[in-house]
Amino acid sequence: MVLTQLIPNIHVIGIYHSKTKVTISQLIHALTHLHNSVLIEPTGTIPTVLLGDFNIDLMYANTE
Repeated sequence: MVLTQLIPNIHVIGIYHSKTKVTISQLIHALTHLHNSVLIEPTGTIPTVLLGDFNIDLMYANTE
């Protein structure tokens, strides 16, 4: 996507998940809180970019 005009208001959120200090369930809880408190904009007019390193190996079966 190429922007052709400036966006006056935008949320840019960066997330890093440390797999040794934060469990996957804690990460999901934090992402849910982020979604419910920041990403749900009442007017729906502020675009959001969510960037991050989630450190989750999808090839590894983890029951945590």
